Amino acid sequence: MPPPRKSVAIIGAGPAGLVAAKTLLQSRFDVTVFEKKSRVGGMWGVEPGGQGDFCSPDMPTNLSRFTVAFSDFDWTFVDVGPTGVPMFPKAWMVGRYLQAYADRYIPSEALKLESEVTSADLCPSGWRLSWKSAQEDTCTAEFDHLIVASGFFSKPCSPASAGQNPISIHSSQYRDLATLLPSSPREGAIVVVGGSISGIECAATVASHISDANWAPDAEKEAAFRYQLYHIASQPFYVLPRYLPTDPKPSRPTFLPIDLVIYDLTRRPDPVEPAGGLMPEDKAQKSHAFLAGLASGQPLPISADDKKLPSYIGISDTYAQHAAGGSVIPVRGRAAMSVSADGDLEVHSDTHSDTHSDTVTSIPNVIATIYATGFTASLSLSYLSPHVQSLLDLDPTCRRIPLLLEHHSTFAPRLPTLAFVGFYSGPYWAVMEAQSRLIAARWTGQTFPVPDIGLLQTIRTALHSNTPGVPQFWMGDYIGLVESMARSVGLSREALNPQIPPPDPLIPARYFTKPSESVLHTLRAFEHTITSAKEGAFLPAAVFANLQGRWSMRRTLVSALPGFPSGTFSGEAYFHTRQPTDTAFDSEYLYAEEGTLRTEMGLELRASKRYVYRYTEADRAVKLFFVKPDGRTVDYFFHEVGFEGKTTARECWVASGSHLCEADMYESEYEFWFEGAGLRRWCQKYMVKGPRKDYVSETWFSREKV
Repeated sequence: MPPPRKSVAIIGAGPAGLVAAKTLLQSRFDVTVFEKKSRVGGMWGVEPGGQGDFCSPDMPTNLSRFTVAFSDFDWTFVDVGPTGVPMFPKAWMVGRYLQAYADRYIPSEALKLESEVTSADLCPSGWRLSWKSAQEDTCTAEFDHLIVASGFFSKPCSPASAGQNPISIHSSQYRDLATLLPSSPREGAIVVVGGSISGIECAATVASHISDANWAPDAEKEAAFRYQLYHIASQPFYVLPRYLPTDPKPSRPTFLPIDLVIYDLTRRPDPVEPAGGLMPEDKAQKSHAFLAGLASGQPLPISADDKKLPSYIGISDTYAQHAAGGSVIPVRGRAAMSVSADGDLEVHSDTHSDTHSDTVTSIPNVIATIYATGFTASLSLSYLSPHVQSLLDLDPTCRRIPLLLEHHSTFAPRLPTLAFVGFYSGPYWAVMEAQSRLIAARWTGQTFPVPDIGLLQTIRTALHSNTPGVPQFWMGDYIGLVESMARSVGLSREALNPQIPPPDPLIPARYFTKPSESVLHTLRAFEHTITSAKEGAFLPAAVFANLQGRWSMRRTLVSALPGFPSGTFSGEAYFHTRQPTDTAFDSEYLYAEEGTLRTEMGLELRASKRYVYRYTEADRAVKLFFVKPDGRTVDYFFHEVGFEGKTTARECWVASGSHLCEADMYESEYEFWFEGAGLRRWCQKYMVKGPRKDYVSETWFSREKV
């Protein structure tokens, strides 16, 4: 007769709680999942058109759908509409993925929704939990084991004096300009404080919203929003777009989703061991060199002294271009706690060099401040009794490492029946799944070496003393974490087809416990993604994202007809980002150029022109449209840019297109020259023939790296 099943209480039904529940159920535990909301998904439990507690429902993930997934549940099981799942799913799509995952793996009787745990304490049989049900009744039950999966990002952190500012919110609450500035002032400074992932993302989002407010078809032309957007960061950073080159050196790189480039196993010795602790100078310098080659921009100067310290990154398709065009003004330093009575905000310089003295920058006329200053995990632990908190060595003053947990933040050294899943800053889905497997293995009697927590203690001490060398993500070695935990439970990584070209990225589906149609489908799609990248599959997305912003331009016009002037045109072009004016498209720019035409006869004429550029991910199409006389509204179709994966002798990506425009035939040719992830120059050539036209127009666009 088999022994009775052990009972496990799991607090939280986000990705951490759901994968823990599924894993423990398959290991023959009786599982009960407590979730205070009315649905599963945690922060991802949002629907399109809603507001969301911690993020906008339309926020795309920073990593691809291959990484934002669990090993044995393919995205094809998720209904997100006729266009399918994009490479970087939106938050509401992730919520539907988690709901579908729960529907498949978690019995309804194991889920207690609208049940907020109010206390958890030790008892003779294990753990006694009390919770408040949907009917406001207080219930109590005992369990053999407890898993905390209630999230690390539980409460936004803002300075205590933030409420003294004219308008002050946390970045997780920002949705649009209308809710940020309900009284609609048309000028003034908006300040985003915080230089990590969320601060960079928020600044780019606000800049795009300002652009849309000024350049949408229904925008008031004579009443532009004259906002200055400042972004304050205490350290410099590299901006990485969502599509990166697999090799940053050639001007015709192969692009892949960011995670499939960064998490490349070919760059790590085998067996892979996780990195940890403070980052030494030599490793920091290598990290800076690697990121500098990939990044689309470095908006703040990075000194030799900075390169001795851990590098910081932000993930954004638009930030670098906004900074280059002046629509985001990066400022290095630390902001004062509040705006002065005159509306000024002081920023004190914050460099790591003895050769620079402290300077103060004053930002005038601040009308709103957005704090991207992180979260505290306090609410995720508040239900644990004081006795349990003391056994956990809880340090509430250390936001980044409030607990010292064993085996990659999974186990409490003095509480063997307690475990944590996803309780660290920036949890990866594969790591949460690996933690769940570790827990199931240990609680079913398996033994394995447990990494020492000394390195974690070193980082916590350094955080308290402001010692340099603390990485941006102290558990950021995704490859090392997954490989180490997989070895602990005897799980091997699935090898890719040897015919697949490098890189060799790590994704959750390569660490399955048993093969299934779902796993095989994910791996086939994954291998196809890597193979198709060589043919330029992700080039349209990379090109379109890079077009945004300001360009210097020079055009040569050569006409075969005497009535059409030949000459040169020089000036500036600007791709203004705005919300798509047709829901069939994912992204849209209003293109505007202005400059001087100098004819071969010596005449000089001021000239301007506008088009609309649109992009759709489903068919990877970039399309151009003419604009109506109002200069903003889309008129009729011009042509599509066809990316064919061909090269010229000069090793650049090329594209072409053709279109009959009334009686005139336009044949177009394009060249795109990259430097790392950034498009540095490109050429647009039109060959036009018609009853009254016979000319060639060749335009070169260029700009410096930020």
